[in-house]
Amino acid sequence: MTVFANGREISAEAQGCKVIAAFPDTCFTPPENPATPPGVPVPYPDFGVDSDLTSGSGTVKIGNKQISQENSSYYSKCTGDEAGTAAKKGLITSKNTGKVYAQAWSMDVKVESKGVARFGDMATSNHASNPGDTPTMVIVGVVHNSSFVQAMACAELGIRIRQRIEELEERHQDFLDDNYDLFLNHRTVNNRHPRPGVGSWDGHVIQYEAQQRNLRRMLLEYSGLNCVSIDYQHANNVAYMPHPPNPRRLNPRGT
Repeated sequence: MTVFANGREISAEAQGCKVIAAFPDTCFTPPENPATPPGVPVPYPDFGVDSDLTSGSGTVKIGNKQISQENSSYYSKCTGDEAGTAAKKGLITSKNTGKVYAQAWSMDVKVESKGVARFGDMATSNHASNPGDTPTMVIVGVVHNSSFVQAMACAELGIRIRQRIEELEERHQDFLDDNYDLFLNHRTVNNRHPRPGVGSWDGHVIQYEAQQRNLRRMLLEYSGLNCVSIDYQHANNVAYMPHPPNPRRLNPRGT
């Protein structure tokens, strides 16, 4: 029996979800001497399986075994990087065959008040602690036949939305960090007005607002598909987050 949440297989010790070829997990690999004392950095693909689930649910079970839980459960090990045994091991974590952590969960299907990880949610591999040694990779599992197309669309759209949120948050921080520098460093010599286009305050605003409109369109599509894997409220806040005012209008002399 396979148990689903939102039409997607739940990650649980008795189920069949897995992480397949999370890449790259760069680990230092022998030989370690004499030319390459720390070893040779080699990128490996990592794998993880539900049967290694640890620190899951305590009382609610699937097949009498524990279920994945938001920010607490993990796969006890990954495989694929065993050859990375030089002293340094993982490039980021100094570890190999480390833990696998889910990085996304259901927002409305919970076990013991914590969201469950499912097929299509993101995971990172070879952890000693956060962050892991690999980029995020989709958890692979089974979807209910009637929900297959929806689940795939939600997973793909969720990735695009998260990327857009990151871009907008970085661009908003640029306004805060560089509001005077962006303006003062991009003006013509004669009239002391900013050059139009890339680098100017107004150009930055144009790009920021275009990205926000794109995010709002994606969120509308996401809501229409009844997807639930992202923090919709946070995404919506970013989509409508105003940029700071133009510093020249606050300080016309630019001093």
